[in-house]
Amino acid sequence: MHLESLANELLLNLFEYLSTAHLIRAFDSLNSRFNTLIWVVFRTSNRVDCRWMSQSQLDFICQQHLSSITHRIFSLCLSNDDETPQQIERFFSHGLKLDQFIHLRSLSFYHLQSEQMMQNIMIAWYHLHHLTHLKFSKCYFQYEEKDILGMINSIWSLSELTHCYLDITFRRTSSFIVPTVISSSLESWIIQGVNCPLNDLTRLFQHTIRLRHLCANIRINIYNSLLVSPSSSMISLKLKFFSSSNSVHEIINLFQNMCNLRKLTIETLDLYIDGYQWIQIIANYLPKLKIFQLKMEFYFHDRINTKQYVDQLLNSFQTYFWLEERQCFPRIEVSGCRSTCSDDYNTSWSYDHVHILNYRSSSTRDLTLYQSRFVNNQHLSLSFNVDNQFWFIVPRFDCLISLEIALHDYSDNIKSQLQTILDRAPHLNLLKFLSWASLDALLVKLNSASVRQLDFRGCDRYYNDLECLTLINSPLGIQCEVLRINVENRMSILDFVTKMTNIRSLNVRCEGDKWNETLSTSKDEFIDWLQYRLPSTCIITRHTRYTFDILLWIC
Repeated sequence: MHLESLANELLLNLFEYLSTAHLIRAFDSLNSRFNTLIWVVFRTSNRVDCRWMSQSQLDFICQQHLSSITHRIFSLCLSNDDETPQQIERFFSHGLKLDQFIHLRSLSFYHLQSEQMMQNIMIAWYHLHHLTHLKFSKCYFQYEEKDILGMINSIWSLSELTHCYLDITFRRTSSFIVPTVISSSLESWIIQGVNCPLNDLTRLFQHTIRLRHLCANIRINIYNSLLVSPSSSMISLKLKFFSSSNSVHEIINLFQNMCNLRKLTIETLDLYIDGYQWIQIIANYLPKLKIFQLKMEFYFHDRINTKQYVDQLLNSFQTYFWLEERQCFPRIEVSGCRSTCSDDYNTSWSYDHVHILNYRSSSTRDLTLYQSRFVNNQHLSLSFNVDNQFWFIVPRFDCLISLEIALHDYSDNIKSQLQTILDRAPHLNLLKFLSWASLDALLVKLNSASVRQLDFRGCDRYYNDLECLTLINSPLGIQCEVLRINVENRMSILDFVTKMTNIRSLNVRCEGDKWNETLSTSKDEFIDWLQYRLPSTCIITRHTRYTFDILLWIC
């Protein structure tokens, strides 16, 4: 059965499972029927996700569709990542204003780094009276602390906001600034990019009176005071503790008023809490706890007694409470693996939920790793030449979307191994090189039907004209849409834009770039040079945080 033989109603149902970018990329201009169906989707859809769009696709939906349906959109997502640099600014340059999306419920921004754009967003969102979900992911601002407080207070003042995800790095501080206004609506808060001092949690709970779900990185030091009156409304808590002191008592105090907590996920760094202490915490303070997940990482400074410490810790989890009531079988990893499972050496462990794997051949000297199988990897980092055991530990690649490889030499055997992985990874999109011996030999011979992103920034070197031309004419280069690379000669950038027929975004560093942030003015010689020689439709900017990165979004 051909796709076009399906009824329009079935096609429209299928389109609901596609992102905005994938829908346009697959079906736009295919024929008049699909153009009409795309128009129907935009007329009836209540969500717009602009991630992964090309510049022409973004212009298309902004000019042809969005201006007439802003009042129907419930969800909006924009991104300024390497694949779509300056997309947020481009989106609003079409005359669209955020406060036109009057029924917006969910608003997401990725890789936003402009303080002026952030200010415009904060002014507009007070008109979004239905906004319940707000997300900032991998964003970076050069705010002073007073400006950070203003931003946080602005978020806490949104009267209908229930879910907030903040993954923001600030140049001036690594600590979260607690709001001074009270949110009566916020129920779920995830904070990444900054740490929250333990003693600030009290004020956070006091200013977020309906908070039920919290995920944060907590910093503990000798200046922390004991925490009092945490929130009894909490039902889900995920915390990562960074400690510079023995802070067990402070952590115990944290849970004393969380009697309704149902799910607890804890990760600690250099903080020792054994199984007996966790039993006391759960039994005394967390009567409704159903799910408990724990990961502890610490360093043994007394290497002579390491085995004794490991045995003591493992024994503390070998009680009736853990093995029978909770059905928990902790594993301890030192140079090998130890577990409370009785059949530890007769079982092949399949890690279905592991999506990120870093594999080095030397790691397989640990025989217990031979029992592990990772079958659903999405991101794999791999050092070649791989050993035979690799194919048992990683038997499948059908979920793989990014592959990071280190090549210390290049032989026919290595080429064959790498090509085998590429052939067995139908959804692989990103191929990243950390190190290699011969770029020419590698690029000429490798093929992949799915790879569309290439990253050569893993190794600190710049590529000459010949290497860049080899890349352009290689099978992977011909189909490449997103490229990250360092070059010796700025002329190579012009070659990438004009000769790579499928390229739509480029992140490049040039050895001759003389940019000096401390002496910079509004004049940027390198940007001006590129703008003069490239089409006006090519958007060219310098990265705000990594100032030697030049970003090009190519139409």
